[in-house]
Amino acid sequence: MRLITRIVLNTAVSLVIIISAWMIYTYYNTISEVYEEIDEYLEKYAFRLIDRFEGGIVPDSTLTSFWANNNCYMEKVSADYGMSHTELTYGHDDMYMDDIREEQDVRTLTFCYRMPKGDWYRIMVISPSFDNEDLSEPLLNSAILLGGLLILSIIAIITFIIYRSMKPMYQLLYWLRRHKVGEPADFKSGKKEITELRLIKEAVVESVERTNEVYEQQKLFIGNASHEMQTPIAVCSNAVEMLVEDPDTTEKQLGYLERIYDRLNYLSRLNRTLLMLSRIDNNKYEDTEDVCLGKIAIECAEDVAEINSERNMVLQIGGHSEIHTNMDPTLAGALVSNLVRNAFTHSPDGGTVSIMKKDRKLVIANTAKAGALDETMIYKRFYKGDNSNTKSTGLGLSIVDAICKRYGFRIGYEFKDRMHYFTLYV
Repeated sequence: MRLITRIVLNTAVSLVIIISAWMIYTYYNTISEVYEEIDEYLEKYAFRLIDRFEGGIVPDSTLTSFWANNNCYMEKVSADYGMSHTELTYGHDDMYMDDIREEQDVRTLTFCYRMPKGDWYRIMVISPSFDNEDLSEPLLNSAILLGGLLILSIIAIITFIIYRSMKPMYQLLYWLRRHKVGEPADFKSGKKEITELRLIKEAVVESVERTNEVYEQQKLFIGNASHEMQTPIAVCSNAVEMLVEDPDTTEKQLGYLERIYDRLNYLSRLNRTLLMLSRIDNNKYEDTEDVCLGKIAIECAEDVAEINSERNMVLQIGGHSEIHTNMDPTLAGALVSNLVRNAFTHSPDGGTVSIMKKDRKLVIANTAKAGALDETMIYKRFYKGDNSNTKSTGLGLSIVDAICKRYGFRIGYEFKDRMHYFTLYV
């Protein structure tokens, strides 16, 4: 998940929680303020009634209950009840209002009062109020609208600020993705930068420069080592060939010389293979053109089959797909030839090598000498499985794996019917 996405999501969740709490607080605070105003009015009205009663304006004692006016209802009660309910009590009720001819939510103030003549009355003062549901709906809609606009505005502002502030970081990432080892660390960004991003940029540039230095040293070492190794190997090979042609050389000596010659060839192949792996790892094969992997596979298989003709192996070729792709032709040849040579090398005499060209994939199978290979190890360098006594360097599949990673291909392995199947997905 991108950093800006994570920040926006966390901000949105936090804002929803905060604004929801604010909406609830605003709702209950608004209702409390309204009730406070109504209760203040009812209290003043009740005190004015009491002042009138104390001034001699009292109700008719023969009436047990009546409406003194539209806002006051009085009911005669016993002395015991009156003395125990003298406190002011607020409440809600639904009453039928004659003036509007329908029920109305009202706020009530109830208390008991003893008239100057000694009669106790339960007095209820009312005032029109509001329905909580009628008030909550517009408040909720307004809060949702306002909260939604507020959240969107804040997220838009935060996104803009983050994106603008992180622009140098995106430029640095873009440059890193396209930078190749050995190229100069010439990244440049704007003058105004956040301190942390500037420090990251400096650390990355320093790391790239150190990598370039190590790469140059490694390239120089590999080049020198390859040259220095290849020369004495060639000299030794020539000396062995001269000894083989010497008529004074005995049969026993010829056997030793053959073993020496095989080892020298092995060292020569190993040297060239390691050099190729190093060049692949350092992206030194940059030429790109349209290549036909199917054609390369057939030509290579026929050549290798001819070389191994004395082993009586069977070559089977099927499929009509040419499997075209864009890549370096040298690496295309190395990719296919290593798979084909691997199949011939690790098949028993009289075995079968099968090449199937399907849509966007090349399947190369061969008869197994033993059981299945370890899928976690077959692409490791110098892994030879159950063929440790062969002349293989153990680097063929390592080269295949490196080339596949270079171009985003996929190589799969499967063992069935005593056959090894390697499938190249292009």
